[in-house]
Amino acid sequence: MALFSTFPTPTRRYIVRALDFGLPRGKPLERWVGSFFDIATQAARADLYHSIPIVRRRLEAINGPLENWMDEYRSIQRCADFDLRFPEIASMVPFGFLYERLYGPKVRPWLPAIFMAAAASPAMTEEGRLAALQSVTMFDIAAPSEQGTPCALFPEWDGD
Repeated sequence: MALFSTFPTPTRRYIVRALDFGLPRGKPLERWVGSFFDIATQAARADLYHSIPIVRRRLEAINGPLENWMDEYRSIQRCADFDLRFPEIASMVPFGFLYERLYGPKVRPWLPAIFMAAAASPAMTEEGRLAALQSVTMFDIAAPSEQGTPCALFPEWDGD
């Protein structure tokens, strides 16, 4: 809860919206669609995120190293490529917070690689690419990851 509360309001809103689509919770298309741009964006998110529950279950079932999970990796990478285009989530800390909740603790060791690949994507603007890559610290890259500790906080949106 302490980490989530440090994020700016637009980042917190983005995370909750993504969790609503990715877990799935409630009726996210009804809840989060406002303008025409929102309709297109949220429809694209719903399409990309539809595989998250399946990938999450597959990751949870893996015992041992995550060496042979390229299909799952590609699915996560597609979602990351989408999410990093939005400035609310385009830095390592909020990205990691969101993706640990979307995919579970087994994804933790792979988050820096997934994030940096999405940040280096040609779909990113030059400024966005630079800012995203600069947000990755040596701690993010070198820190040992506890794959087994599940996330306890799955925030809900109570504002707007």
